[in-house]
Amino acid sequence: YENLWFAAGRLPRKERRARTAAMVERFHLEELTPRRPHELSGGQRQRGAIARAILSQPSLLLLDEPTRGLDAELRREFYALLREACGEFGIPAILVTHDIEEALELGDVMHVLVGGRIVQFGAPREILNSPVTAAVARLMGCYNLLSAEIAGLDPGTNRSRLHVTGDDGTEFEIIGPYLPGLMLGARVA
Repeated sequence: YENLWFAAGRLPRKERRARTAAMVERFHLEELTPRRPHELSGGQRQRGAIARAILSQPSLLLLDEPTRGLDAELRREFYALLREACGEFGIPAILVTHDIEEALELGDVMHVLVGGRIVQFGAPREILNSPVTAAVARLMGCYNLLSAEIAGLDPGTNRSRLHVTGDDGTEFEIIGPYLPGLMLGARVA
């Protein structure tokens, strides 16, 4: 309770009391208020942390791996809580995560960093379905990558013909989406 009270420190005393009580109720922390932080579970700490952050009236929430150490059920609860809280209080959030499932579940816009540089950004499902590089594909959990050479380009049908040589030397062709900006003979994955 004192952690929440402290976060609302800029408010007048009466409003501070009311807002703190409302957050305790909103985040289902009533039975936990007499406890010290070290006496709370990971999920309870996360609920308290979100409530405390919102009480401080931020213009943005920055969350760095917020579900690390939480089991699957607590992660789902946290995702629902975060979506509700950001929507209800109108606070945007930046989520830093290495968990692709978490990014797909929570993200509206995803920025993929490789070597400290943004290599792709957009809707998470869009990135999952159309990674721009083999490195992004691997980060998204796609490991069945084939190296190919463009054998044909047909903008009329919006298709490309790709010549593939497998690791065992087997050669075959596959039809793929049209690849604008690339020339016959270009190597793609």
